[in-house]
Amino acid sequence: MYPFADSMVFLAPQGREPLIRGKLSEGHQLGLAVCTSVAPFVTDKEALLSAHARFVRVALTNPGMYQYRCSKEHPNQKTALVFGLQHLPKRVVAADIHTMKAAGVDIATLAYKEDTEYGVGCLGCGGLKPAGEEVIRAMAEVNMILDLSHLNEQTTIEAFRLIERERLGIAVCATHSACREVFTHPRNISDVILQLIAKHNGYVGIPLVNPFLCIKSMHYLRCFVHHVEHAVRILGKERVGIGSDAIYWNLSEREAERNYNDMASLVNKDDSFRIYFPHYSRIVYEHGLELGNIVTSTLIRYLPQQLVECVCSKNLSAFLARALPSVA
Repeated sequence: MYPFADSMVFLAPQGREPLIRGKLSEGHQLGLAVCTSVAPFVTDKEALLSAHARFVRVALTNPGMYQYRCSKEHPNQKTALVFGLQHLPKRVVAADIHTMKAAGVDIATLAYKEDTEYGVGCLGCGGLKPAGEEVIRAMAEVNMILDLSHLNEQTTIEAFRLIERERLGIAVCATHSACREVFTHPRNISDVILQLIAKHNGYVGIPLVNPFLCIKSMHYLRCFVHHVEHAVRILGKERVGIGSDAIYWNLSEREAERNYNDMASLVNKDDSFRIYFPHYSRIVYEHGLELGNIVTSTLIRYLPQQLVECVCSKNLSAFLARALPSVA
């Protein structure tokens, strides 16, 4: 059995302390996880750093969990956590990026869904802004990974142009994005972006969020496999992984629906995000503690075992080893 790696993990439902309720299943146990430490609506810099510090402190009280520090440091039966942000607070300058990195923020993006002072999210129109260029330069200086998941196409392409023009040594990824060519959704990314990520030796994590995968009432997990297959065709087998965007708890249907309603009230007030319940397959929310086994067993039905091992384990670990070489 190999450890499971997931580039977008919720240790608890949104709004709860990041404490796993129960014991993670054995087998393909969670070995490497990227977690968002602060909700994307905290815009004050000091408040964000305080919330991040508390999240990290509480998350590391989970049995067997430790903060990722070195690509060679992976104790058996333990889970390495990488902490990131799906947004930036207001008025960030280069010095703030250095402060965030020192506090343990290893991944960040420029916008969550709409227009910001740095760039534009997946629901907005426009591109990269001068403040966003400064942020990307600062991120490159400190080896902070640029996450493209929530950005619109224009901002993403202009970010790549900046990186190439100035030869910035910054790692790029989409921690939790599905493929627009498989299913059209504002949160999904096009083949153009997938090709740019491949060109820069980046990484894409495919989510388990039903509205990103297909229309309601389809075979959600089979659609998930279609997205993995498409991403592998464009990126190659070594740059695709799992970015489940799922909760590592076992939830009843009632708890899952309450979690959905809480989340939707924040991000989908006008239905612009085009989401629906169930936002995860029943087996995913009812058996979240066994997510690694669920995903692995699903993929092994359709894909070669060697490819499944790369997607479910090796690729995220290899990407982080490339992206965070000086973390010590």
